[in-house]
Amino acid sequence: AEQADDDIAYPILVDDTQFVAKELGLTRQTDVVILDPANMEVVFRGALNNRFEEGSRARRASEHYVADALNSILAGSAIEAPQVASKGDVLDFSLRESTVESLSYAEDIAPILEERCVSCHMEGGIAPFAMTNHQMVRGWSPMIREVLYTKRMPPGQIEPDYVDDFYDVAHITTEETQKLIAWIDAGAQNESDSD
Repeated sequence: AEQADDDIAYPILVDDTQFVAKELGLTRQTDVVILDPANMEVVFRGALNNRFEEGSRARRASEHYVADALNSILAGSAIEAPQVASKGDVLDFSLRESTVESLSYAEDIAPILEERCVSCHMEGGIAPFAMTNHQMVRGWSPMIREVLYTKRMPPGQIEPDYVDDFYDVAHITTEETQKLIAWIDAGAQNESDSD
């Protein structure tokens, strides 16, 4: 999504799977990160302002760290805004982390692939490879991770609130995406005899 304000368009990331938050090392709901789009490096990490600064009791902000950092970036100067920890609620990654330990290719992963992917990823299908067995899926797992992560697959990424308004949409849930990526990150193993 993009937000328009005063003729400035900027992307808004909806991180429903928590993948980006985890990779960026975010720990609190009020953490703010500014990325340099040229090299995808973090150039600012911290509280939005002194109201959300760890230990602050301020009711109103008097120092605007993110605004100051963005103004420095737009001016082409070095960021001098303090990068201080925020005081928001701790992000809960426990569901994702506990899911990894209990994932089974036969019981968890293969059913998702069959339901969400195989209608295109079959011999003679429109997809570039067929998900015919575990070896094929494991071999393509880095690419599968990337296209799920970037939401390029399955095609037709529709807001979960509206997916039922469309017929025959290849929709994948947040939980299914988390399971697939967790399984891939854990080595894409198959501990069963099933293929």
